[in-house]
Amino acid sequence: MKKISVICATPSHSNPGMFSVDLAFHVLCRRHRLPAVVRHRCLEDPPDSEVSNVGLPFRYESFRGDLESIYDSDLIVFWGDFLHAWPYHFFDVAQRFVNTGGYAQQADALPLIYEHLMLSAAAPEVLDKTLIFGGTVLLNDVRHYGLEGYGPAAARLFAGARCIWMRDVHSAAQIARARQDFERSYLGVDCALLLRRDDIDALAPVSATSDAQDGSRLGVFFGRTKGDHTALVHFARELAGRLGMKPEWVHWFGMPAKHLDVVKTLCPELVVPERPAVWSGAFTALRRCRFVVTDTYHLSLLAWRLGIPAVCVGRASEHANRTINDKKKEIFYYTYGAKLFYVFAEWLADGAARRKIVDDLAGFLPNQAITEAIIRAIDVHAEHSERQFVDECRAVLGV
Repeated sequence: MKKISVICATPSHSNPGMFSVDLAFHVLCRRHRLPAVVRHRCLEDPPDSEVSNVGLPFRYESFRGDLESIYDSDLIVFWGDFLHAWPYHFFDVAQRFVNTGGYAQQADALPLIYEHLMLSAAAPEVLDKTLIFGGTVLLNDVRHYGLEGYGPAAARLFAGARCIWMRDVHSAAQIARARQDFERSYLGVDCALLLRRDDIDALAPVSATSDAQDGSRLGVFFGRTKGDHTALVHFARELAGRLGMKPEWVHWFGMPAKHLDVVKTLCPELVVPERPAVWSGAFTALRRCRFVVTDTYHLSLLAWRLGIPAVCVGRASEHANRTINDKKKEIFYYTYGAKLFYVFAEWLADGAARRKIVDDLAGFLPNQAITEAIIRAIDVHAEHSERQFVDECRAVLGV
């Protein structure tokens, strides 16, 4: 039996967005009947208490110190996320190693990170059976490619990997420059977009009664915006009122009780269902909604994939320097012509400006000609990217 090593970001908590990314690879292999044993590998040990018992049909395994098993695979896939971005290496992975006592300072951990996440010590024939799909180097700037260690490792991996599809146009352009190939497109999609509606139906069945979409619910979740959420909650409340809908909290990932208490105080009519016992319950809650308003990347993305128009809020005055940033959301919306549904948080503090936005969205959201064009654009791109990726997997595996 052929062996596939799919290298993922280490999940840090029960996050439906991250889990949906990694579940997509499992679903893809099953859908296309790829005859291989698949192992989901990550550099760090996943937190057992939060990740091991969430009902995923696979388990995460660390490959730290076990590079030979990666090299020995018939196919190596780097799957999604910021796996190849230097700020992720330094501020996230290396910092966690320092926090757990593995290294005295972040710089000390970087050689190990480059060996595992950039395959810096791998032979050329290993890179030739390596695919990169759905990742992003949006966090990088020109300085990073000049760094000792990272610069040569990035140049070697990006030039030597068999095929690369990045999730955003800016990362795709960086890969084209690294490979000095401007004839080919290196644009793919976020891995989570390879989940189809029937995949999510199977993951989170909807009952014909309490869980069915009746057109009355506006899903609400704010979990990524720093600072005061007052303007965001007022916005969601006013939009629900303008649409004649009930605002309902979507438990996307865990939030402190005090945070939700503040939201409920600002929006007394907010319906807050019981938190789902398993992560997939977030999808059941999402599918009850006709529309969604949120500040969270994967919730926005997966709502659109389910055919649910989503309004996303993010700060305009922010560079993409860290993994949690607003620019990735903005780029996703602009990619699919959906900027009508992207709202800059800075505008919401002004009552008059907020009311204008609410009035506009009250016209855009029910307009099926607009929303269905966006949904179709996302679907067509995801399907095209899936075909390209699966064809290349079969070519490498020889099946």
